[in-house]
Amino acid sequence: MAGRGTSGKALRSDRGVRLYASTPAKPRYRAVAHDGSQRPGRPLDVTLGQNAAAPTDPMWIEEKAWADEYFDRAVKFAKGVGYSDPSQRRARIVGDLIDERERQLNEAVDRGERERRTFEKAESLHRLHVRPILQAVPLLEWDGDHCRTVLQAKVGDARRTDIGAAMRALVTLAHKQRWLPDDRDPMEDIEYWAKARVAGEAASTVPAKYRPSTDQVKALAEAMGERCRAVQAHFAGRPNVPVVVDRAWGELICNVGSFSGLRVGERFALTAESVLGHDRPQQLHLFHTIEGSDSGELRYKGLKGRQERYTVVAEDVWPALVARAEALLARFGPEQGPYALLFPARDHVMAKVRLADEEAARRGVPVGSVGWRDLEVWNRSEFTRSIFKKAAAVAGWPSHLTFNHLRHHFAGWFFPRSGNPPDISLVSMCMGHQSPQVTWNTYFRTTEAAIGEAAQGLRT
Repeated sequence: MAGRGTSGKALRSDRGVRLYASTPAKPRYRAVAHDGSQRPGRPLDVTLGQNAAAPTDPMWIEEKAWADEYFDRAVKFAKGVGYSDPSQRRARIVGDLIDERERQLNEAVDRGERERRTFEKAESLHRLHVRPILQAVPLLEWDGDHCRTVLQAKVGDARRTDIGAAMRALVTLAHKQRWLPDDRDPMEDIEYWAKARVAGEAASTVPAKYRPSTDQVKALAEAMGERCRAVQAHFAGRPNVPVVVDRAWGELICNVGSFSGLRVGERFALTAESVLGHDRPQQLHLFHTIEGSDSGELRYKGLKGRQERYTVVAEDVWPALVARAEALLARFGPEQGPYALLFPARDHVMAKVRLADEEAARRGVPVGSVGWRDLEVWNRSEFTRSIFKKAAAVAGWPSHLTFNHLRHHFAGWFFPRSGNPPDISLVSMCMGHQSPQVTWNTYFRTTEAAIGEAAQGLRT
């Protein structure tokens, strides 16, 4: 074995993996993998390493054990231990990992509608966002900088979250397949949730002082009502091709977001059935959300968590919802009316369509059945451009808040009204979160700056 102090000769070498002792220039152990990447230990006292006491020094013993463990793992990885196919021992790239992930997801497609959607979503995320940057990157060179490059693309917060989750799934698979050493994690310390640090912004939490106030949401609702009526009058008054559009819902959809906590897609997927299909006053029954695909097609899909849920509605908002639902039911009749959208794109176009498996199960009819559905699904991009942004400018809506931040108002508004003492579990249930911790972390988590501000005014 080489001397511990100044020799540059490797202490151990196997399969291109080398372990070096400390030197005056590099006072630490260094494990160098076959691809040239290094994993150094902590700086050590070289003088101590050159005398006889070094082998019994606790720090040297600890570092030597760490170095040996890393060396053994790297050699095991280089040998392809666990691979059934010898051809798989070549230097892998991230593209190989993506192929394996899609293969495994595709095998589960026959299990049901949910698995098919999962595969389609993952394949789309890989093709549009992950492959263009990571396809040819060697697995052993894949690091956090690569991940940040992918996440810094100009996409919405929800899409960025999906991309990050897709890459996290790839890392998990790489460890499971033993294609990456367990201590190598390209997604370590990478935050990819909505508006995460990787995008140069704070976490998704909006502090209480930055949430929209009740006065602000009421001003926005009034401005949206005026904007929608103006658009309706414009289309109806066109001299060449007048068009009848339904825009009597601008103020109502804003109030639904502010005082019932629905996500944007859930608001646009509300039907008359959500209001009138049960005997619970001041509660909405949610079945679907509306989601856009990469091809631009908008479609109904199940809620997050795949479960229906109820949510509360403010007392002064509920009568307007009932009136609108009853008007739709009277217009289309008991067969079509329950499935008419409360907030349609133009005027309603009800048609018979094949029911998706989960929708057929919800209605209690055989798979493949035909039912009524409103086909005029609203385009949220058009809504944001032509309705929300114009109304927000008139109402003086804060520029850093979006239409979805009405949910933040609901969280802050409903929490003190949810019981005595306030019940965060009830807030979580109404907002459709998997656990109260998600609700608390997203909508109520404070910051160190807020702690400092609070400390300045404390008195005994």
